[in-house]
Amino acid sequence: MMKRRIYTRISLVIIIALAIGLGLQTFIFYNYNKSKEETSLLRQIQYVDSISDNSRDKTITNIKKIKRINPTNRFTIIDEGGNVVYDTDTNIDSLDNHSNREEIQDARDSKIGSITRKSDSFDKNMYYVAILQGNSDILRVSCESASFLKTILDLLPYTLLILALSLILLIDINRRQIRQILDPIETIANELDDNIVNDKESKLLEQPVYNELIPFINIIRRKNDTIKKYVDELEERSTTIKTITDNMREGLILLDKNMNVLSVNKSAEFLFGASDSKYEGRPFISLNRDLKIHSAIRDVISTKTAHHINIEMQGILLSMYIAPVLDEDNINGVLLFLVDESDKIKAEKRRREFSANVSHELKSPLTSINGYAEMIENNMVSPENVSKFATIIHQEGLRLLELIDNIIKLSKLDESGDNIEKGLFNPEKIIDEIIKSNQNKLDSKQIELVTDLQENCLIYGNENLIKEMIENLVTNAIKYNKISGKIKISIFKENDKTKIICEDTGIGIAEKYQSRVFERFFVVDKSRSSQESTGLGLSIIKHIVDIHNGSITLESKLDVGTKITITI
Repeated sequence: MMKRRIYTRISLVIIIALAIGLGLQTFIFYNYNKSKEETSLLRQIQYVDSISDNSRDKTITNIKKIKRINPTNRFTIIDEGGNVVYDTDTNIDSLDNHSNREEIQDARDSKIGSITRKSDSFDKNMYYVAILQGNSDILRVSCESASFLKTILDLLPYTLLILALSLILLIDINRRQIRQILDPIETIANELDDNIVNDKESKLLEQPVYNELIPFINIIRRKNDTIKKYVDELEERSTTIKTITDNMREGLILLDKNMNVLSVNKSAEFLFGASDSKYEGRPFISLNRDLKIHSAIRDVISTKTAHHINIEMQGILLSMYIAPVLDEDNINGVLLFLVDESDKIKAEKRRREFSANVSHELKSPLTSINGYAEMIENNMVSPENVSKFATIIHQEGLRLLELIDNIIKLSKLDESGDNIEKGLFNPEKIIDEIIKSNQNKLDSKQIELVTDLQENCLIYGNENLIKEMIENLVTNAIKYNKISGKIKISIFKENDKTKIICEDTGIGIAEKYQSRVFERFFVVDKSRSSQESTGLGLSIIKHIVDIHNGSITLESKLDVGTKITITI
């Protein structure tokens, strides 16, 4: 841009200078020609006078000779009274008295007179030169005088040609000179830019072509150092903020007032189910198309007040806080804060269901106990059935105690969450303890329990919880096993993870119930399962697995058996 402006201005100056120069040249040429004409005419007339011996006849004879050589000039002889006695180009009878003509008067006064004026005879500008002869006659010669305009027109083709050639040459020289002057400056600018970007020194910057640029270079360097420092600080802050936001569980989105995305973290993309990774600078609709969200954002922009909405997207329950970003009273953008409330809402739902189930499950054995006790109290039971009813009351009491114990365990697990002590331990000891504590139950049903424990297979976790988990696995395997059945406990390492497998030859679980067996208080078809089940055993197992960030799978077939695999 600067180069073009300089080039245009200098070219304009060149054109003006050439025009003025050519105009002056034309003026000088005009004056030169005029002076040349004067000299030529004066010489001619003096020559004629010198060879005529003051004789009018000889003068006329000599004029005729010269006229044959140069027919363009007009010769006139005027006598002492101002009368024209001879004229080469005009009939003398038609001519007036010339005594009042200026060149004639000058010739009589000074012997030589000259003037340029319009001829009355030819209606043209003529140049006249007159001399006084010895016989008192005035000899005058004249020729047509070219005007300045005519001179310009005569020279115009040559002037234009010279102007065109000069322009081509000078403009090319101008272009080369401008490039020669500005190229070092552009090189310095590029060096400065490269110096900023790559943080390197340059010899050209140390010794520039123009010393006058050194102060400017030093100023630019200082400014660049300051700018670079600010940019580095901004980049560091931006990186820190991005790292923080990208590691947030909550979604964070920043929009401008036109609902274009300025920033979006990974959690927001995940919660919205977005597949692309480049949303900055694009409309918000490319990230999310939910009408309820768009309407809420527009309300925030129009009212300049914060909004809160709850919405479900792809099975995720979101709590969304939408706030305006204000500069005094002007809105500059909108901030969206997304919180996944799925776990909280589901936990609340589970608590409500748990409370309802607890009430129901506690009520059942208590109702049974109260009913049988009331019958005995009112002598409504025969003496031989009192013992039977007492046994039922005792069993229901034990079931009630087991239920309460399991509820307490679950409550403790809920409270502890992931805040448990973990360490490495060998499971062989706890397996031996579990077998010993359940030996009577095994013997009563003639069940064979075998173990397959990998040598020196250490488990990383909470030893007490792992023991309780395996205890529940074995208890369930015994409770739902057949007479003379079999149980197998296997523990081994696989891909840096620990596998705990419990297999039994029990009654099995129908496929339609398998997805629900880990729910709290869920009991499979009571006609096939034990009436003593609390429905919390497998739920406790699942909870312990979750605390250890593990996984659990179940494989079962009716009347064949069940296999539970736990990976920690």
